[in-house]
Amino acid sequence: MSRSINAAHLQAYNDALRLSPAELVDALRTTLGARLVTYIAGTSATATVRDWVTGIASPPAAAMTKLRMAYRVVSVLTHSASPGLAASWLQGKHPDLDDRSQARILREGSDDAHERVLRAAFAFAAD
Repeated sequence: MSRSINAAHLQAYNDALRLSPAELVDALRTTLGARLVTYIAGTSATATVRDWVTGIASPPAAAMTKLRMAYRVVSVLTHSASPGLAASWLQGKHPDLDDRSQARILREGSDDAHERVLRAAFAFAAD
């Protein structure tokens, strides 16, 4: 793994903790689109994501856990690829992740499963 990818990941980790929920969700929405953010967060309406960005509502803790990890994954991917590719990668099925999409694992998975997605993102970014 390259030093610059590690530095980008460390920055993303710190940002994911420091950014307000509205800022983090807005960054993801800008990169991935509202539908994919809605899916990963486990909510059913893009209006909910818009409410989180505008501060009308706050994401529940469980959604924030998923979104923080998604932010870290997206940051690793966009360090070496385009934002559009990051969205496509998250929606694709990965053979090392039981042929499930990375977005689905972020939505439904455990912390361990989230870490597997992050490792897969590192491997993709390193190629």
